[in-house]
Amino acid sequence: MNSMNHNDLSLDRYRKALAMYHQATEGQIKSPRLAYQKVELEMHLLQLHYLLGTEDQAESIFQRALEAGQWLKAVTQPESQELTSAIQQLLRGIDAMRIADDLDLANKSEANLKSVGLWLAR
Repeated sequence: MNSMNHNDLSLDRYRKALAMYHQATEGQIKSPRLAYQKVELEMHLLQLHYLLGTEDQAESIFQRALEAGQWLKAVTQPESQELTSAIQQLLRGIDAMRIADDLDLANKSEANLKSVGLWLAR
């Protein structure tokens, strides 16, 4: 299997996983674990987009993950494992932006994280 087919397959798998997440949460059936998994999947998708050179969707991908993180923050304790892990995933997404030299989006995303209280000192 060549590299492009492998990348397309990976991208397709992430999209299917996100579709399953949306189906699971459609009826407002949410759990902290599902919200964390949404953040994690979105950040993997973001990294994959950068690897494929299609960063045009990076901002919307990050925004979806940020919204899941905000919901998680609203329903969990500040020291919950899911929230801490979700914030770490969001920070990894910002790191991916910087590695891809998407500095404007990285700075904007970092400011958004701080403004909604989803920030961990590194």
